[in-house]
Order: sequence, then structure tokens, then C-alpha cells
Amino acid sequence: MAWWAVSVEGLCAQSATLYVRSAQTDAPIVNALVVWHTDRQGMQQAWTAANGSIQFSLHQPVRFQVFHSGYQMHSDSLAPGQHRIIRLQPIAVDLGEVVVTGQHRLTLLAGSVLPVRVLNRDEIEQRQAQDLSDVVAYELWARMSRDEVLGSNASINGISGQNIKVLLNGLPVTGRENGHIDLGQITLNDVERIEIIEGPLSVLYGTDALGGVINIITQHPPDSGRSANLQLYTETVGTYNIAASGQGQFGGHAFLISGGRNFFSGFPDSDQQRHQLWKPELQYFGSVAYQPQLPNWTVGLRSGFFYEEIRNKGEPVITPYQAYAFDDFYYVRRLSQTAQVSRTFSGQRNWELQAGYNFYSRKKAAYRKDLVTLTQQEREGEAQLNTLGEWSVRSTLSGMLWQQQLSWQAGIDLNGQQATGDRLLGDRKQQSDLAVFGTLEYQATPSLSLRPGLRLAHNAYGVPLTPALNLRYDFSEHIHLRAGLARGFRAPSLKERYLNFYDSNHSIYGNPELKAEQSFSANMFWLFEYVMGAVQLNSEVAVAYNDISNQINLSLVNALEQEYTYINVGQYRTRTATVQTEAHWNSLRLQAGFMLQAISHSLNDTLATDGYVIAPEYRFQIMAGQPDRNLRVALLFRRTAPMPAFSTDAAGVVYEKIAPAYNLLDVTLSRSLWQQRLSLHAGINNILNVKDVPNLSSSTAIHSSQDAIPVAVGRYAFLGIKLNVIGP
Repeated sequence: MAWWAVSVEGLCAQSATLYVRSAQTDAPIVNALVVWHTDRQGMQQAWTAANGSIQFSLHQPVRFQVFHSGYQMHSDSLAPGQHRIIRLQPIAVDLGEVVVTGQHRLTLLAGSVLPVRVLNRDEIEQRQAQDLSDVVAYELWARMSRDEVLGSNASINGISGQNIKVLLNGLPVTGRENGHIDLGQITLNDVERIEIIEGPLSVLYGTDALGGVINIITQHPPDSGRSANLQLYTETVGTYNIAASGQGQFGGHAFLISGGRNFFSGFPDSDQQRHQLWKPELQYFGSVAYQPQLPNWTVGLRSGFFYEEIRNKGEPVITPYQAYAFDDFYYVRRLSQTAQVSRTFSGQRNWELQAGYNFYSRKKAAYRKDLVTLTQQEREGEAQLNTLGEWSVRSTLSGMLWQQQLSWQAGIDLNGQQATGDRLLGDRKQQSDLAVFGTLEYQATPSLSLRPGLRLAHNAYGVPLTPALNLRYDFSEHIHLRAGLARGFRAPSLKERYLNFYDSNHSIYGNPELKAEQSFSANMFWLFEYVMGAVQLNSEVAVAYNDISNQINLSLVNALEQEYTYINVGQYRTRTATVQTEAHWNSLRLQAGFMLQAISHSLNDTLATDGYVIAPEYRFQIMAGQPDRNLRVALLFRRTAPMPAFSTDAAGVVYEKIAPAYNLLDVTLSRSLWQQRLSLHAGINNILNVKDVPNLSSSTAIHSSQDAIPVAVGRYAFLGIKLNVIGP
């Protein structure tokens, strides 16, 4: 094309503006995803600013689609020089929401072959979740457990620990203790939504993904406008949190900055009780995201930090001659640096590169405190400092063939870990993993999609080959089926192999002789949608089958000293069946779910559970409100089923123990004021005042009186306030 033609084309470009608002409240919708296509640049995407607007530079009319959690997808057109307002309609179950986890490209939830669950920003704020453990606590697929020092963790359909992959924007989160990522260390101040996939995703995400994937997706810097918000949160048990964030676009450069402080004074809070079951905790966190506006390219940089301090003060020891106590302090630091680059080429090919480095350290300081003089001195040989650095590089190329009947994705995945520490078996340990993977998605008929996949990895445990097959079949417009078969593989981590871990409650030794875990899984999900007048009804029936061989678990090897080591369990099997229903009528929303788990595990050929232990769980949620007054009330109930495990008594006899069921009940009241710039949330959590449950044996009577397992701090009230400020 001649130079004058290019100049004329540039001069013909005109500005256009789109305003996205709620059809229910007429309030601006922030961070709505807008996707459009031009002949020159292919598919483009951007997010609305704080006032719900987005600006275009158009040479010709374009068709666009708008997506946002909790609203119906909207499709329309926009011409150069035009300024339009569109209003999104809220819906009960957002099958029009875009998902990215495990997808070849941006995909509607209804069109995903994989069974993706989405927890959006509205649900996070409605539950006043301060961290990831809060937001998943009432999900039927998740079972929460908590350690007073090591924090919170969750299982997916009975599979937990190292077998659950936790991702941040598609890259792994590092820093496991006792096999778990502490979900209480993952704050949600800048999180847009959370995507969960049940079942093995080892083909796409490699080791640690036997049980499922939790992908935390953060907010994008805006393409226009500026805004800021301030959040305050408190609980009657001694929690005082503050967080703030600001975002804006300055001359083609978009930024998002967030940070905050969480403080928990410990519980019970009594002047007469020095030692506290729930330890005092202090957290600082923050992140900075940057996104330049570049033609044909999407580039995003993010840097985050996290600091945590836990104080474990010991019980006083008082004699006629002295009074003292042993105190431990734990300090955790996390640093993360990530970069994401993508570009869409002609022919509907898309290239994406993700790279990141995560640093994790955990320090223990141990003191002997003189309770008379109030001086303290370090306890020799008990201080610890362990660090773990992990780098990840992931690159994928995807495209379409045969008039969009066949989509494909090929990728390469590189991961490396390096650990140092006072308790490491050796000064420094490192391991790496290199893998190539590929998936095809074939639209065999308008109703049937097939998706085979294969991963080939190279690591210290050989070259495992991991296959998978998923399908989606639409029986009708309102009945959908998703199913999958997959193999899984997990190599032991550096900590499981080499780290000796000590604190006031744990003595854990690494085991260099561990074998790799392998699994076989199958699942099916049926989704039924009904519309009866003003009532929308959605139901899901799901079944899952999981067999894990050589599962790595902790085993008590010295009952007197409470010393543990990692071992390969002979076999671990879970069978789950789930039924969930959601009904939506005007401003009334009802959710009910029931899950039946059957669990069987063995330590060896002679020691195993007696058949399958049946564990029923169910949840119920009701939400009602007055949209004209921006008022909502939510009631959440969950019954957690008993769970089996192995333990050892003082004589060294191994037996099976079971933690009994318990119930949780919360109520929340929410109100938005000042055109939704001010949000108030208040309620009562754990209304039934559950604090702990007994740890009972399922075998002989000699084991019938075991220690109690702490569940929660008891009943408490909370108050949350959020103030949004929209700039020019």
C-alpha cells in the first residue's frame, strides 16, 4: 500500500466510546471484558474502566461482545464516532462468562469441554472473604482443614495436599508446608475471579495437578479512567484488616496498585491465658500490575509481596525458684514476579508466553522467656531458616483449522526449584522438569466436542507419558454432558524428599527414597437448565472416580516424640457423587447441594480401611434482597462429613481414626449506598458456635479418647466497609 493510502487510513480513524452499565441498578460495571474483531488486527480485547467505559479507535464498524461475571453476554455493533450505552442483564448461573483455565483461547463457560467452576468478585465480596480459605469454605467440592501454625488447606473431592495445583494467573504458587499451600496466605484484594477445575489436569499443568486446579485470576489495569477503593474489615474475635487499591491509565500506560494489612490478636484473648490455641497473626501484602497499550500485542507485568508473622507463646512453667516459658515466632515471606505476553496472528493463531519467579522463605525464631525479668534468650539449635525459589516458563501456540471445527494447542513447560535451609539434607537441593504437551479439540457435530491430550515430561523420575480425553455433548439447548478420562503423575517435591521440619507441634523428616505418584481418574458432569416463566432452575449431577497409587502421605514413626516422615501409601481411592441445584426468581436465589464420598486407603497389603468409608456432605444457601434499595441477605449452611486417617498410639500400634461431622451456619447482610460507591457488609459467622470435634478411633476401644481437632474460633460477628472513588 502506498504511503498516502496509509496516511488516509490513519486520518479516517475515529474515536468511539462504549459505556457498560447494569440493567438492574444502572450502575457502571467495572472490569467487564469487551472482545471485538477487526480486519487489520484480528481479535482484540480490553476491560472497562472504573466508570464502566471503554474507548475505541475505529476505521470501520465492528461487532463486539461484552462479558462480566453474573451477567448475560451482550453482543452488538459499534461504528466510528459513535457513543453508546449498553446495559447487561443479571442471570442466576453465568454460562456466558468467559473462562481461561485449561482453554485454547477465551471460551464461554457453556462451551468449555472441561468442567470449570467460577467464583466471581461479587461472590468474594458477598462472603466478605479475606483470603482464599474464606471463599472456598462453603463450596461443596472443597473440604477445609486448618493447622494452628501451618494454616488452612482444602481438598477437592477427597484429594488434597500436594495433589491440588494452586495457580496465580496460570503460573504455580510455591511454598508448601506439610504438602499444602496455606490458603490463608493468598489474599484477595486484587483478585477478579477464581476458576476451579475438578479432576486431573496433569496434561496441561504437570505435577501436583492430580486432584484439580485452583487458578486465581487478578484484576487487569484499566484501559481508561482512574479509580481507587478503601476496604475496612473487623471481627469480634480480634481481627482488624485494612486494604486499599488504585488503578488508572496514564498516556497509554495502565497501572493497578494494591496493598493492605491483616491483624488477628489470637483466640481466646484472655489476660490469664498466655498460650493461645489460635495464634496471633500479622500480615502485610501488596502488588503492582503494569500493562502498556501496544498495537497487536498484549503485555502484562505483575510484582507481589507477602509477609506473615505468627506468635506461638508457650504455657508458663512456674517453680519455687523461677518462672519461664518457651516462645516460638514464625516469619513467612513471599515474593513473586510474573510476565505475560501474547499476540494474535492472522489465521486465528494465538501465541502466549508466561514466565515467573517465586521466592518463599520461612524462618523460626525460638526463645526462652523469663517471666520474672521479662528477658529472653535464644534456644540453641532450634532456630530455622528455609528458602525455596521456583521459576516457571510456559509458552503455548494455538489455532483453528477446518472452518473452526478443529482447534489445537501445543506448548512447552519448564519448571525449576532450588531449596536451601538449616534442616535440609545437604546444603542445597534442586530439581527441574521439562515437558511438552498438546491438545486437540474437535467439533465432531454441532452437539459433540472431543478433546484428547498428551504430555511428555522429563524429570528425575524418568520420562512419564500422561494422556487424557475429555468430551462435551449437548443433548439439547438445556441439557449438557461433560466427561473425562485421565492419567496423572506427580514427582515428590524437594521438601518431601530432603527437608527436616520442626516446630512446637511437628517433627517431620524428609524421605529421599520416595516414589512418584500415579493416578487414574474418570468423571462425568450433567447440567440441566430450565426456564419456567420468571423462574430459572439449574441442576448438576456429577460423579468422579479416582485411584492414586504410591500416594505420598505423612506417617507417625515415633509416637513418644511425635516424629513423622513421608511414605508412599499403598493405594488411595475416592468415589464421589454430587447433586447441586440453583433456583433464581427475581431477587430470590436458592442453592442446595449434596455430595456422597466413599474413601478407601491402605498403608500396605495388610493395613487398610475396612472397605469404603462413606462421607455424606451437604450445603444450603439462600439469598434474597431488594434491588431498588441495593439490599441483600444471605444465609449459608454446610454439614462437613467425617473423614478417616491413620495414626499410631504410644505403643506403636497403627489404627484408623475418624474426625466426626460438624455443621457451620453463617448469615450476612449487605447494602450499597451512594450509587454503589459505598458498600456495607455485616453478619454473624459460625452461629452454631463450633470450636472443635473429637478425634475418634474406628477400631478398638483403647483408642477411643483421642485429642480434639480444632475447627474454628467459635461464634463471632463481623463488619466490612468498602469505599469506591471514581476519578475523571
